[in-house]
Amino acid sequence: MDQFEREALFNEDFTQIKDRSEEYQDSNNFTKDRYTVFHIINPCIVIPWLLVVVLSIINLLLLAKVHNQNGTVIATEALYSPVEHLIRHEERLFQSSLSPNLTPYQGAPSLEVDGKWEELYLMGDIAISSDEAGKLLNQTATIRNDPQGRYIINIDVFHSLHCLHSLRKVVYSEYYLAGSAATAKKPPGFDVNHLDHCVDHLRQSLMCGVDISVMPFEVV
Repeated sequence: MDQFEREALFNEDFTQIKDRSEEYQDSNNFTKDRYTVFHIINPCIVIPWLLVVVLSIINLLLLAKVHNQNGTVIATEALYSPVEHLIRHEERLFQSSLSPNLTPYQGAPSLEVDGKWEELYLMGDIAISSDEAGKLLNQTATIRNDPQGRYIINIDVFHSLHCLHSLRKVVYSEYYLAGSAATAKKPPGFDVNHLDHCVDHLRQSLMCGVDISVMPFEVV
């Protein structure tokens, strides 16, 4: 094959390649336009974000209510309380409670000291409506023969303070048990079962409402 024939064949092949390129030009332009549209809503970008949103919602739902092995629902969100609207937060400086820096709740027992303690939990039992009772995590009893059909509750902090006062009385048992020997009957609150209940209730309350405030040290 001489040079002229080779050039003719080359020109023919080049023309075919060029024609094919022009043939696909419109298709490529369409592909480019379509890619531009899909680039804006690229599934590779959108789908992961949708999964993040869905998983976040599921995670929040699981955190709100967790089921233990016994099927009991344990709420990790803030539990409803009919007195939550009364809560006010403030900073308080703890006293050392060591002599001579004693608080009014310390020292030898007296009517005055007892009065201070009793004022802390004077609230006692509380009556709530059926609507309020329906929001509680645990069911509570109704008040017998109450025309309004109310329910009875106690607030944990008052119960804990009552328990703490009962344990304090044991420390000064000679004062509180004076005169009971004649009757051979201990005053209310000195029953061993009651005191044991108070100790463990305070343990549970302290571990549940854990206080992570820092207690600093001082060189004496």
